[in-house]
Amino acid sequence: MLLFLKRPDYETIQDFTVKSKFLILFKIFILTYLGLMIVLIPLIILQKLEIIGEVAQKNILLYEIIKRDYVNYRPYFLISMILIEPILAEYSYRLSLSNFNAKFLTISISLFIGNYLGAYLSKFILLQYSYFASLLTYYISIIIVSGFFYLILRTEFIKSYLSRIKTVWNTNPGLIFYLITGIFAIMHIFNLEIRANDLIFIPLILLPFVIYGLSFGYLRVRLGIKYSIILHVMINVLIFGLGDLIKH
Repeated sequence: MLLFLKRPDYETIQDFTVKSKFLILFKIFILTYLGLMIVLIPLIILQKLEIIGEVAQKNILLYEIIKRDYVNYRPYFLISMILIEPILAEYSYRLSLSNFNAKFLTISISLFIGNYLGAYLSKFILLQYSYFASLLTYYISIIIVSGFFYLILRTEFIKSYLSRIKTVWNTNPGLIFYLITGIFAIMHIFNLEIRANDLIFIPLILLPFVIYGLSFGYLRVRLGIKYSIILHVMINVLIFGLGDLIKH
């Protein structure tokens, strides 16, 4: 993986068995958490010294509320965060991480826009009497907005513009890989509770998401999108507490 990170490319592993690919997956899983431990050390030290406040993810805070006050919502929330969200994230950010493929790029851009614009629009039509209905409305809004932009991006006029980046895309895999990784990390700002005074530490706060992005991206390129999705699911299972999931 280190050699890949020094010089990313779009080369996939073709001749490995499924067993070998899953061994690579678990190695990357372990490396991901080793990387997280390293990048979290300075953040933890700064928090202990009270130089920076506690940083919380909004979805984790929501889960704590659900576990405490709205237990019936729990299955819907976990299905959303552990299964649906990883699929949406991987297709939004990393489906296009390959030699230029106009269709893949169009799907990624459409889902990226749909994830944020659709989620915003759904706030105006959420059905408050039912968490399930609200969640369903949320994802339907994302699908509708993504589908709308997909149709726009697949028009010949837009396709002609997208095709112009083919050469840059294929000859600069490192630039594309790290650009997508950076965007993935930066967009997590919207899922964090951060004090205004701590915004200066944003690069440090976002480092864990950079680690995630590097790992997901590596698996996407080398093994394919389904393996980056599997790793993303594994990470989310641990984030929301494997022991807690087993107990319930």
